[in-house]
Amino acid sequence: MEKEIKILVVEDEPEILLMTCRILKSAGYEVLRASTGNEALQIVQQAHPDLVLLDVHLPDINGIEVCQQIKQDITLDSYVVILSNSRKESRHQIEGLNAGADGYIVRPISNQELLARIQSIIRLKQVEKQLREREQQFAQFMEAVPIGIFVLDAKGQPYYANRMSQNILGKGITESTTPDKLAEVYRAYTSGTNEPYPTEKMPLVKALSGESTTVQDMEIHQPDKIIPLEVQGSPIFNENGEITYAIAAFQDMTERERAEKKRLQLEEELRHAQKMDALGTLAGGIAHDFNNLLVPILGYTQAALAKMDPKNKEFHHLEKVVQSAQKAKNLVSQIFTFGRKMELTKESIHIKTLIKDVLKLLKSTIPVTISIEYVKNSNLPLVYVSPSQIHQVLMNLCINASQAMPGGGKLTIKSEYVKNYQFINSTSQKIEGNFVCLHVQDTGIGIGKTTLEHIFEPFFTTKKREEGTGLGLSVVLGIVQQHGGNIEVISKEGKGTTFKVYLPISETKMERSEEKPPKSIILGEGHVLLIDDETMVNDTGTLLLEDLGYRVTSFDDAKKALVFFAEQSQDFDLIITDYAMPHMNGVQLAEKIKEIREDIPILLCTGYNDVVSKESIDQWGIDDLVMKPYEFEELSETVWQILNKDNAN
Repeated sequence: MEKEIKILVVEDEPEILLMTCRILKSAGYEVLRASTGNEALQIVQQAHPDLVLLDVHLPDINGIEVCQQIKQDITLDSYVVILSNSRKESRHQIEGLNAGADGYIVRPISNQELLARIQSIIRLKQVEKQLREREQQFAQFMEAVPIGIFVLDAKGQPYYANRMSQNILGKGITESTTPDKLAEVYRAYTSGTNEPYPTEKMPLVKALSGESTTVQDMEIHQPDKIIPLEVQGSPIFNENGEITYAIAAFQDMTERERAEKKRLQLEEELRHAQKMDALGTLAGGIAHDFNNLLVPILGYTQAALAKMDPKNKEFHHLEKVVQSAQKAKNLVSQIFTFGRKMELTKESIHIKTLIKDVLKLLKSTIPVTISIEYVKNSNLPLVYVSPSQIHQVLMNLCINASQAMPGGGKLTIKSEYVKNYQFINSTSQKIEGNFVCLHVQDTGIGIGKTTLEHIFEPFFTTKKREEGTGLGLSVVLGIVQQHGGNIEVISKEGKGTTFKVYLPISETKMERSEEKPPKSIILGEGHVLLIDDETMVNDTGTLLLEDLGYRVTSFDDAKKALVFFAEQSQDFDLIITDYAMPHMNGVQLAEKIKEIREDIPILLCTGYNDVVSKESIDQWGIDDLVMKPYEFEELSETVWQILNKDNAN
């Protein structure tokens, strides 16, 4: 339902007032009346009429002054029409229009013409109101858009600037300027430089010459930040083809650039993950082959030691070979850890035990120009870690520290107990607890801020291509995170570097004995079927088993071994098979053998300790697992326990 039009008639002649009111009411208008100027002003303030028909001659103040007061009040939205009784009073018409009157009617006038004139004025008022509302809506739209809109007139002077454009370019853009000063006023520079943006390339300047352009190499230098922009400029023409305005749209590219950097970072991380996966596969293959090479080294050497008098001077030489091979065995395990996220074998141990072991190696590894200080701290709880893995972490950090001191310096290792330590882990979870903190500090060249942000990234290195892989610290971080710990780095160029490694403490109060009781060689008897696709491994296994008293039949092909077993299944007391073999792996072979003879015990050998575990072999009907490279004592004990399981029970 449309709002009823409200008209105030101001007339001091009662008969004219009454007649005018009747005419307007008959036309459907709501009519208010007043006889004086002051009464009219009071009604206007209270009722807010749409239209005021105002006589010039009033008893208190004249109509011209009443009109002026109404128009000066910005809270009022009334149209004012001056009524005059004489065509000769043209000065009243001029004064009324100057006072803001919206129309002037000279009486006498017919009723039809009066109504027509009023309807015309009201229609005009409605159209103007709609235009104002649309202008307000448009202004709201322009203020709400997340793009800066800036308009110059044909002379290059500011005409319009929404809030976003003022936020981007600064409040000064609304001040008068000249096109050649735009870059200076806007603080516009070429992206990535301190060079002012060329005036002739600015989209607004080109728009003033009739050209539409888009640029993406502009940035605004604000006092506290730099805003990268995409700017589109276009001219606006009138009906005669003349340029009336130049408009520019400023798009803040900060979030888009941040998103693009994030996308590139994710792509780089994906490439790194793919490299790591490929490298892990390669590392696993190399480790498997390396394990097979270690089998004869350890096996033959330990077999020789078993037959040699400990007083023989060569006995100790061979012991060194075994020790080196055992270290190589641990190295292979570390390669597996790097290549695949395998479950760590943890134990409760004092950190000083690991530090002392590392110190022995460091003394023969780092240059003599570097002094080593170990600050002892015996009042520490045990840590729950994989000793070999934390050994690798400590060695890596110490070697890195020594390389940071090419001219010599001091390497300090110390540890402390930290209570209620908090950090955010790799899955963005907040961790809080008690930790033992291991410090590795050097007096070297330090690490720059930019480099510091990347040191834990895979394949990032500051060394020459032939000196490093960029895997060291990424592996260190991975190991520590697998332990539920954290690493902090404090460094300043020229001031040295400190790595802090936080390791979780153990709930166990007592450390496992460092000295494990020596294993003894246990002799036995029986017929063993040995299967391994590597001839050297087969030969070594045969030698060791025969030295232990067993009869051995060996095959380097799983399918041939299966056919042979099917023919003489009752002749064998034990099956020893490798896991990774062509055509048929050890698990598949075990399943086939069990179909032929269900009670035959099976021992599985593997170097892939992330694929097969003691927990998983039960489901395959396998009795036990031995890791390559197996050692003489370990093999003798495992084989004897399997063959004498019933007697033991």
